[in-house]
Amino acid sequence: MFYAEKLDALAQRLPRFRWTLCLTQPPAGWSAGEHSRITPFLLRAAEAFAAPTFYLVGNGAMIDEAKRLLQERGVDRKRQIRTEAFFK
Repeated sequence: MFYAEKLDALAQRLPRFRWTLCLTQPPAGWSAGEHSRITPFLLRAAEAFAAPTFYLVGNGAMIDEAKRLLQERGVDRKRQIRTEAFFK
């Protein structure tokens, strides 16, 4: 997973920064993050934090679905959601 070590180091320096890796199909024995689609994790995070910022990177269809679900739960699209789609 790209930049995992850099993100871990950043989380050590910035107490308000947290990141979680979510894999739909992780390799056998993998235990470094979430074992599911990203959407269930995002919905839990939206409820657990006050005004989090979500950085959604990957498949455009997944990003569209996640944005819709987050907005349905009151997440402000312009202030709290950042995206970078790799493909549609």
